[in-house]
Amino acid sequence: MRAVSPLYLEHARQLFLSERARRETIRSSLSTPVAAISFAVFSFSSLERDEVRQNRKRIPSEAPI
Repeated sequence: MRAVSPLYLEHARQLFLSERARRETIRSSLSTPVAAISFAVFSFSSLERDEVRQNRKRIPSEAPI
């Protein structure tokens, strides 16, 4: 078996760190739009629920026959 040189270990380390940095960049660039979309969906669903509640207050419920 061949001995592993310090140069090879340093090269492998640099490859690993550069790949990790690339993945972190991609992850961070996706997190902002995903957070904005989820916030918008939550806000619209809250508005919808509030509108349904307001409509229930305005329209008297019908009495059962």
